[in-house]
Amino acid sequence: MLHVPPAEVLFISANPWDACGAKAFGLNVAWIERVTPEAMALAASKARRCPPLTMFKALRTQMDELGVAPDHRIHALSELPDLVARS
Repeated sequence: MLHVPPAEVLFISANPWDACGAKAFGLNVAWIERVTPEAMALAASKARRCPPLTMFKALRTQMDELGVAPDHRIHALSELPDLVARS
């Protein structure tokens, strides 16, 4: 056990459900929003049908509505060093 208070931890995930769970537990959260809703809508509008993988990606663009929100939204791991430097 590290004996670190939850508020001193930065939890990073691309899964919105993990981000909500970590935030509800009291962790600082950075959500990697790999696909924006706008990009997903554009891709779906160009397709004749929506395959299962596209539907899964679409679900991952939606932050769960559980009354908590991530502290930070980034779009790639390459943004993480700057985020940590600012914290």
